[in-house]
Amino acid sequence: MKESVKRFLIRSLMILFLLEILAWAFCSLMFNVYDFPGRIVSMLIVWVVTVGFHYWLLKVVDKNPRSFNWVYMMQTGVKLFLYIICVFVYLLSFREFARQFVVVFLITYIVFAVFEVVSMLNFIKNKAGSSEKMSKD
Repeated sequence: MKESVKRFLIRSLMILFLLEILAWAFCSLMFNVYDFPGRIVSMLIVWVVTVGFHYWLLKVVDKNPRSFNWVYMMQTGVKLFLYIICVFVYLLSFREFARQFVVVFLITYIVFAVFEVVSMLNFIKNKAGSSEKMSKD
């Protein structure tokens, strides 16, 4: 599990860095805004929540694989609720940058959601493959 967490952390940091560059370029080209309050913060919020919940899910699956579905669905609901609160607070605080924030936030959310699902599928596939090898030996 430690190797899986380390790999996820490194890859997610690379994605975060790439998304930051793309968000800066996108906002400067589409909205003519080179920087706005919340661009980096929104991306960091999604990254921290994704990494934290992914680590928690890996720990749960490692201890009790049968609880994966329940915990994953619960985590998804909690994450969406946290994200809605963050977006709502930002939109109330900085109305003039609402479009930029929502676009950057949604793109970041979608990229990290896809990345997390692919990582979990690979983890489960590798875990199932390693348990099959152990049962054959």
